[in-house]
Amino acid sequence: QAPSPQDAIGIPDSNGYTVAFGTKYNFRGFDLGVAGSFTFKSNRSSLYQSPSIGQLRIFSASLGYRW
Repeated sequence: QAPSPQDAIGIPDSNGYTVAFGTKYNFRGFDLGVAGSFTFKSNRSSLYQSPSIGQLRIFSASLGYRW
């Protein structure tokens, strides 16, 4: 197992499971989108993880216009 860094935000190189979701909505020519990605790893001692399962969470939003 790779150790978790204690002095920097990061996720160690090791096996994990990733789940992602996203959606897009068109409103009056505007494309609105949101997405989320979750990576679950076995627990390691870290300043930014829960006591049971380590997670990396990434969220994004987008806005576009069509003409």
